[in-house]
Amino acid sequence: RKVLEQSGFNILEASCPSEALRIAESFQGEIHLLLSDVVMPEMSGFELFEKLVVKRSGIRSLFMSGYTDGSFEGYAVQDRPMAFLRKPFTLHALQSNVQKMF
Repeated sequence: RKVLEQSGFNILEASCPSEALRIAESFQGEIHLLLSDVVMPEMSGFELFEKLVVKRSGIRSLFMSGYTDGSFEGYAVQDRPMAFLRKPFTLHALQSNVQKMF
């Protein structure tokens, strides 16, 4: 969070997918990017994105995961390509990948 804020991004932070959905529902501004883990309690990052894109059509997604078998690459939600960041990653790699989304 701190690194992205220092890079000029405004951050909405959630501790779980249901909280992210509540925040997105009540937030009045535009949400440009979902940065999410793939594997989470409640639902996957992909499922979270599928729910968000219904009401936030311009949202992009950057997923992260420690799974390295490549099974997530090329996955798309509603024909939207997604960026993927493998864990572990450096703070520089996070900044760089987020900036590439814009």
